Amino acid sequence: MYQSTQQRDHVSQIAESRPKEALKIARAIEDPWFRCQALTAVAFHCTDKARKNRLLEEAFQAAILTEQPNRIVSVSSWPLKALVLSGQDDKLHREVERLLLVIAPEPSPVKRSDALNAMLGAVVSAPRPLFWRVFEPFLAACRMPLINGKRNTKGQARLAYWIPLTDRFAPARTPELLQVVGPVQRETAEARITKYAHLSPKEWAGWPNLR
Repeated sequence: MYQSTQQRDHVSQIAESRPKEALKIARAIEDPWFRCQALTAVAFHCTDKARKNRLLEEAFQAAILTEQPNRIVSVSSWPLKALVLSGQDDKLHREVERLLLVIAPEPSPVKRSDALNAMLGAVVSAPRPLFWRVFEPFLAACRMPLINGKRNTKGQARLAYWIPLTDRFAPARTPELLQVVGPVQRETAEARITKYAHLSPKEWAGWPNLR
């Protein structure tokens, strides 16, 4: 895995200046998780739309090889974000719907909220209806208790992170969302609503990290 990580990082460094070499290395990465990320890096810097889309499709196919729904969806957030940044809304909508179907059967609310959190990072600057399309199942996963009946505190912490942004998108929903999280998380979210009011949606989530 360490070698795959190094290869992915190297691809990211040379993808813009030496795309042919970067693609060769990306395709040779054994671990499909890191291969997906590396292929996305090459696609991200590709200026030819048709070629970009072929590379993104290759990245999505690599993601499927990670096999587990939460892993497939989490790493697919890399090519998904590249689609957002390329402005291809029709293709983006199709991929979002496909990935929501992939994650829907995941029984663990923690794994489901983790994967959907990654998707939110990808679509945060997408057309607003698409953001809400991902946010609603994310919220449902955050609300759902664990198998042992305990609160999904990890999911609720992730939800608290998003509340200051959703407050700008739909402030009427903020009281409802604040009630989902615990008292400490609620206090933090309320403070961040004011503190980070200047951040644009694009600046809100730094993941997936495309460069």
